[in-house]
Amino acid sequence: MASTQPLPAFLAALPEYRTTQRIQSLYSDLARQKLSNPTGYTANLEWWRNTLQSVVERGLQPTGQSNPDHLVLHVDQSLSDAFMWDKVGRPLGLSVVIVRPPSPNVIILDTSRVSIQASPN
Repeated sequence: MASTQPLPAFLAALPEYRTTQRIQSLYSDLARQKLSNPTGYTANLEWWRNTLQSVVERGLQPTGQSNPDHLVLHVDQSLSDAFMWDKVGRPLGLSVVIVRPPSPNVIILDTSRVSIQASPN
């Protein structure tokens, strides 16, 4: 069931969006945090994964489709634009979240590399 709550309202309801310092950390370049602040890096990475998963599950991601996708995260410029937030801009670390291998309970299938052929009976 699609949510009628738009993405900005969903984000504004999250506790992290109530403090400028926390949102600045989340929207900063995560790659730089990996060595300088490994604990913060891990926490921010996990927060983004959980938040992106919630956005997809609720059908809040910008896909340009009439029916929101509740299964696949569509990654393009519109995703970063959708997370634009006053005083901090766009999140600079989304690419780190997307590229870094996810936790073991997430399955990613790249169907562009899959070839399915019917077996002769």
